[in-house]
Amino acid sequence: MTSLNSGKITELLYQIEQGNLAAHDELARLVRASLKRIAANRLRRERPDHLYQTSDLVQEAYLRLFRIKNIQWEGREHFFKVAAMQMRRILVDYARRERPEGQDNLALEDVPGLTLNADPSILEVNRMLDNLAQIDPRRALIVELRHFGGYKIEEIAEITRIPLGTVKRHWASAKAFFKLQLGATAQPRNARHDSATILD
Repeated sequence: MTSLNSGKITELLYQIEQGNLAAHDELARLVRASLKRIAANRLRRERPDHLYQTSDLVQEAYLRLFRIKNIQWEGREHFFKVAAMQMRRILVDYARRERPEGQDNLALEDVPGLTLNADPSILEVNRMLDNLAQIDPRRALIVELRHFGGYKIEEIAEITRIPLGTVKRHWASAKAFFKLQLGATAQPRNARHDSATILD
């Protein structure tokens, strides 16, 4: 993602708010490549038989973006933050439908082959992210953009307008928080449900 189309995206979002339906097509063309990259990065960490393919996830996320009522777009950065949030919600909703009732609550000793190096399920990541958001919303936003949006650290600094050094420190401390949480909530590697590695 670069800032080449930043002003154009912001202008198109404004036009869409004003009811210009033609602006939707141009916006979709401008952001398609970035959204596909984000979706591909995220789906790369899902199981191979996952229902969503890259184009499906992009399509649904884009549609959801404009179903949000009374949103006032603040520009390109806001658009991509909300896009990452929508991809998170889509994948979490899918995982909830796929997971049998009560499986979220398995104790560590009840999970065959569990190791502390096991990847957490997407539902566990979602729950831990919610916990982090209660403690530090800014760190939670960085994790959401990095993990669910697939953004690079430099891109997150650009999107959030947080200094790069601060983003790096927040990302490191957020990963430490997740590692502590995983001691109590990890799911087994190669489980049949969605697994998601916390990015390095």
